[in-house]
Amino acid sequence: MAEWARRSAEPTPLRGLVQRFPIPTAPSGPPIRPQTPPPRIDDLIKSPGAVYLLDAGVGFAFAHAKLFPALVAHYTGQLYFSSVVENEWRRRARKVVAACGASNGGDQAERDRRLQSAGNYLISRGVLLLPGCRLELPDEAATEVADLQQDLADLHPRQLADGANGGECATVWEGRRLRREGQEIVVLCADDDRARRLGGQNGLAARTTPHILREMVSAGSMSADDAHTNFLTAQQVCSPRVGLVQQFACPDDFR
Repeated sequence: MAEWARRSAEPTPLRGLVQRFPIPTAPSGPPIRPQTPPPRIDDLIKSPGAVYLLDAGVGFAFAHAKLFPALVAHYTGQLYFSSVVENEWRRRARKVVAACGASNGGDQAERDRRLQSAGNYLISRGVLLLPGCRLELPDEAATEVADLQQDLADLHPRQLADGANGGECATVWEGRRLRREGQEIVVLCADDDRARRLGGQNGLAARTTPHILREMVSAGSMSADDAHTNFLTAQQVCSPRVGLVQQFACPDDFR
C-alpha cells in the first residue's frame, strides 16, 4: 500500500486530466448499518459533490464503445475504482478465447473476444487516465466482501455464490466505507438488476450504462442519437435486463 501511494504521488503526463476529491484510503469507525432507501439523485445531472465508483462491467462497456476517455472526462475528479475491479479487467484480458464458430458457442466466443479486447485497453491505457484513483481493498475486508457476494447471489437464486462478481461487491464495500466518512456515493454499476439492487440494499445510489449516457447528453457531451447507438454497442459485452432495454429503446429516451 505504501509503495502504491508513493507511485500515485509521482507526476505523470496525464496527471493534469483529473483534479481528485480527497478520498480516505483506510477503513475507520464501527461497522455501519445499510441505509434504505438510497438517497435520491437527479436522473439527468451529475451530482457535483458525489464520489462515483466504477464497476468492472461499466468499464468494459465504455471501453468497448470507445468511450472510456469520455467517461473519465464526464466525471473529472470524481471517479474511482477498486483494486478488485482492476483485477477483473486483468483476468478478462488474459482469458484464453475459443475460436469462433457458427453456433451459439461462437456467439459467446465473439463476446469473450470483445471483452478481452476491452480488458486489454483498460489495463494498458484506461487506468492511466485515472492516476491515483485506485482504491486498494484491505485484507481485513475479505469477510465482508464475501458476505456481499452471498447477498448478491441470493438476489438471483439460480446463480451460485461461487466467488464471482468480486468487483461489484468490492465496489459496494468501498461505497459503504466512504459513505461512513461522509461522502455522497454513486455506484456506476453493471446493467443487470442485481448489482443495482445490492447497492440499493446498502444505501448507495446507482447509475447504469444508459443512465450515464443520458447524463452525458444532458451535459452536451454527445447527442441522443449517439447515446442510443453507444448503448446498443455496449450491449455487445453486457447483458442488460429487459426492462432497461425497453426503457431506452430509442434516441428520444436519452433526452
